[in-house]
Amino acid sequence: MFTSVEAVSRLLSNFVFDKVLFWL
Repeated sequence: MFTSVEAVSRLLSNFVFDKVLFWL
């Protein structure tokens, strides 16, 4: 089972990663 912190950090990192790839 995922913890709230782990889920949030994963979603946040995915969002940031998508934005970085988009701007590259």
